[in-house]
Amino acid sequence: MPFKVELSKNALKNLKRLDQKQIKRLKEAIDEIAEDPLKGNVIKLKGYEAFRKRVGEFRIIFTVNFSDSRVFIVDILPRGDAYKNL
Repeated sequence: MPFKVELSKNALKNLKRLDQKQIKRLKEAIDEIAEDPLKGNVIKLKGYEAFRKRVGEFRIIFTVNFSDSRVFIVDILPRGDAYKNL
C-alpha cells in the first residue's frame, strides 16, 4: 500500500522554481518515496526524526508516519542549503 505524500509550502515553492527536467526527476523520486520511503539513497538524519533522499544535487527532506502511512516532505533544496535550517 503506497504512502500518502504531503508537501510543505516551502517544498512546493522550491520545486516550482526549478526547470522542467529537475522537476520531473524530483517527482519521480517523490513517487519512489510514496512506494517505499526507506528505499534507495535514503538516510536518517542524526539528531532528527527526519530522513533525506539524495536526487542528484538536490535533497528531499521528509518525515514518515508509519502508523498512518503518511510522508511529509519538509523541503526540497540544493545540497549546500539542505541542512542549514534543520
